[in-house]
Amino acid sequence: MTEGFGDWLARVATQSLPGAVGAAALGAAMGAALIAKACRLTLAHQPLSGSARDMVEATLSLADAQQAELLCLASTDEDAYRAVLESRRLPAGAPARDQARQWATEVPIEVAEACRVLLNRLPELSEACWPTVYADLEIGGWLLETGVRAGLLAAKNNLQIWGDGSAAQLLQARIRALQEGQVD
Repeated sequence: MTEGFGDWLARVATQSLPGAVGAAALGAAMGAALIAKACRLTLAHQPLSGSARDMVEATLSLADAQQAELLCLASTDEDAYRAVLESRRLPAGAPARDQARQWATEVPIEVAEACRVLLNRLPELSEACWPTVYADLEIGGWLLETGVRAGLLAAKNNLQIWGDGSAAQLLQARIRALQEGQVD
């Protein structure tokens, strides 16, 4: 996103793009940032054993990576859905039309996966977290949970509208893995 946040929100409120998945990815990126903050401050202020310190450091690294990934996915979602809108001019069954629809379904799944990977670390992190930043950790988790829910909702909706063929089966398998919490 090269524009200011206020401008981006104005586009969310008034235009077809960016859409809900991009907004959820941006919110989830904020969640990852809050988790990274909780990790940094825990490392700075909470006495930790060697293994606990290693876990917090690894989670910090993951939170930073997921934040960057989610920011990228916010923009990618806009590109993917723009491709769907542009593909409407193509005849039904055109490969480019199917590819655009698949991409627009993959991106929300990727958002949910990026969130789930970090969410899976939170139970262990909450035990080691510096109490002063526990609210940041919890709120960050809520934002990530919203990213999972939004990604799953959008992907399921897209598959319901467009889903047929072998590509849909693969996407359904990824959705099931997310619903079962089996994403690492």
